[in-house]
Amino acid sequence: MLRALLLFFSPGVYWMQIATSKPSIWMNLLRCGLPLTLLCFSVEGYALTYWLGKNRLYFHSLTADDIMRAQCIQGLATLALFFLAALIIQWINESFNFRPPFRSCFTLAVYGLSPLLFARFLNCIPEINPWISVGVGITGCFLVLYQGVATVLEPDQTKGFGLYILMSMIFAFLGVIMQLLGLMLLERKI
Repeated sequence: MLRALLLFFSPGVYWMQIATSKPSIWMNLLRCGLPLTLLCFSVEGYALTYWLGKNRLYFHSLTADDIMRAQCIQGLATLALFFLAALIIQWINESFNFRPPFRSCFTLAVYGLSPLLFARFLNCIPEINPWISVGVGITGCFLVLYQGVATVLEPDQTKGFGLYILMSMIFAFLGVIMQLLGLMLLERKI
């Protein structure tokens, strides 16, 4: 999880460390995906519960049970999203006649989506619109993926930038879907 945070400050160095260590799918999930998901949704759930009785701009009629249910569902959906993103990355690569192993695609998915999870900490501040965190997270994904695609997947130089653009758009779409799911759960529409 610390490497995911350090990718913001020195992406080239840490992507190289991640790529050379070649962690398995489960190690990626246990080192970064699961702890970051648990921390993110625990803190966000605590903040929503803390602000329940106070002047919260959004979600006036929430109960603690609603918050716990929404955060658990969002956490499980995020873990499933890592696998879905890895499959999408693999499908995109196959359309470029490039077949990286699923392990590499999963590594890119877990660390590439981590800015979206870190940005969700902004949802703990009641005065900030929840969509601002999505914008910050998507921008972070763009910055982190730029060197990650080339370092982890190692595509041909002519295909690398096209892969980066497509993956950036897919991750932006997934970030919006994650936020919509969370808002719909909190507003009891799901």
